[in-house]
Amino acid sequence: MHSSDISSYVINLKDRHDRRAEMEVQLRRIGWHSQFEPACRPTSADGFPSIGARGCFLSHLSTLQRGAATNTHVLIMEDDLDFAPGFEALWDRAYAQLQQNDWSIFYPGHTLNDLPAGLNPVSPTTGMLCAHFVLFNRTAVPILIEGLLKILSRSPGDPLGGPMHVDGAYSTIRAQNPALKTYAYSPTLGKQRPSRSDITDPKFHDKIAILRSISSGLRRVKRHFLS
Repeated sequence: MHSSDISSYVINLKDRHDRRAEMEVQLRRIGWHSQFEPACRPTSADGFPSIGARGCFLSHLSTLQRGAATNTHVLIMEDDLDFAPGFEALWDRAYAQLQQNDWSIFYPGHTLNDLPAGLNPVSPTTGMLCAHFVLFNRTAVPILIEGLLKILSRSPGDPLGGPMHVDGAYSTIRAQNPALKTYAYSPTLGKQRPSRSDITDPKFHDKIAILRSISSGLRRVKRHFLS
């Protein structure tokens, strides 16, 4: 494992064997060992943008709660993560730089553009899209859990932040707790690979079994040419 003071988790729906297999390949490639955390699959959206968004939110929350019991930093990966080429050396460099700072949340994977190379502080008011690859300091984990529980308890549209996508929830909590010092690394160390989403409503070609394998194959071809 990359560091003894980090507990590493991969969120994965039990029936997404395709994503688990692809993620296992990714982990073997970089020599990491992570726990696969069963993702939540609720039966209703209950105020969230979609059933999948609620499931993703609850999955992150339960993973943080599990990680809190370890008293370590908590690394959450979603099962559509692809590590960047040369990841091992980049990670070692990024983590060494991170340890030299007072940090709370680290985004190795993100969608921010035009960041200088290396470790960059992120303003509390800068929204972070995606939560497919995030490291939380052990001291920040209880604050994040409390913040997610508050968001979960509020009504949709609450001015303090009601049910929302989990990346928006993390950004909301960061804005409300500016002492949570956030960093991102450039170039990004992990991107989301093209894959059938469990958060948004399935597209037509993913609803039809006979077309699903074709769609999956096309995604693999697309990933090959994007890598």
